Amino acid sequence: MNLATLVSETRNPATMELDSQTTLAMMTLFNQEDRKVPPVLSEIARAVDMAAARMKAGGRLIYLGAGTSGRLGGCLMRLNAHLPLVCLTGWLSG
Repeated sequence: MNLATLVSETRNPATMELDSQTTLAMMTLFNQEDRKVPPVLSEIARAVDMAAARMKAGGRLIYLGAGTSGRLGGCLMRLNAHLPLVCLTGWLSG
């Protein structure tokens, strides 16, 4: 697999100048980018349901990532309420 071809592994042109923007401009941009997610929420929900079913059957969730530690932490806390902690492994950067 060529990771360079994955959208998730590329820089977002809309956020290239974050370091020179005001806080309000950054928050506005984050909000605009987050609005792109709703069209795929049903696909995300289906993936979560599939992962949860496998975890309930004894499988594990192994997450590798960077830049999402806050959101991942929230997800892990919610999952931990329903599943044994041994099911969850996270390798995070930053």
